[in-house]
Amino acid sequence: KLYEYYFKKDEGTLESLYPEWIERRYEEGINIRTVRRNENHWNKYYLGHPVIKKAIKKITVDEIESFFHSTIRKHGITTKELNNMNFIFADMMKLAKKKSIIAVNPFLDVEIKTTACKPATKMKDTSRIYLPEEKEKLFVALNKELNYRPHVTDMYAVFLLFKLGLRIGELVALQWDDIDFENNEIHIHRMESIVQNGKLACTGIVEYTKKKSPYGDRFLPLGEYEIELFQKVKQVNEEYGYPDKCFVFCDENGRTNIRSIDNLIRKACNMAGIEEKSAHDIRRTVASELFSKGISVEVIRDYLGHADIKTTFSYILDCK
Repeated sequence: KLYEYYFKKDEGTLESLYPEWIERRYEEGINIRTVRRNENHWNKYYLGHPVIKKAIKKITVDEIESFFHSTIRKHGITTKELNNMNFIFADMMKLAKKKSIIAVNPFLDVEIKTTACKPATKMKDTSRIYLPEEKEKLFVALNKELNYRPHVTDMYAVFLLFKLGLRIGELVALQWDDIDFENNEIHIHRMESIVQNGKLACTGIVEYTKKKSPYGDRFLPLGEYEIELFQKVKQVNEEYGYPDKCFVFCDENGRTNIRSIDNLIRKACNMAGIEEKSAHDIRRTVASELFSKGISVEVIRDYLGHADIKTTFSYILDCK
């Protein structure tokens, strides 16, 4: 046992374990923004550090504490940022224990002093919404991309998000039966979520919206612009023979998922040369624009499908 512990050549490291760990995060249906944050923190704080190249079974408590304390000094991170990067190490060590790479988890004895962490700064409102000039640049980038890839209906999905303010999970769950072209309205009542299949958790479509709230089941009016976009999507689906005839947004592999739309939005932000923002920031933008037009908060709450009007107030920011 001692020989295997000290001399076995094929020993797992955090670096070699990371690809499996991050893939598990995606497979477990963890929120795409959370997984993307995990990836960013790994690339920023872990890559290049000697601790990730060392055999996991040889990593000591002192080495783990030293890694975190040096990272705090080097990057001047906040306590919240520390907790986010801390989770990566802790969860990977749990996985190592589960895979019998280690018999005892040293992370359980780790104590990290946060006195050197910098105070948290309040997020600027402008980083939580798309400003008019950012929105314009984003649309230009998406239209240019459509010229090269007219078969990608995900780009039409982004345009519709800016009109309907849907949750990204509600958007990818839309089916053609939800759209009433005669009365120009759409029924929002399902979403992509984590579903339990026996002992396994996987991503699928559920017949309810966030937290099964009755407020999420709603009918939204459609203008000519939205109707035109939906008709264009249907035309593309038929032209390219996409296999899934139930769902609105799909490609040659079937229904579009949250991850696909989220990646497209972030890629489009980079192409447009603007700050990378999320689909949820689009919901805040829609709420803020409606309020600036004189729409009451109560109506906006119903439009977004919020249960608590306090949530709606938190979405309304200065978007001028």
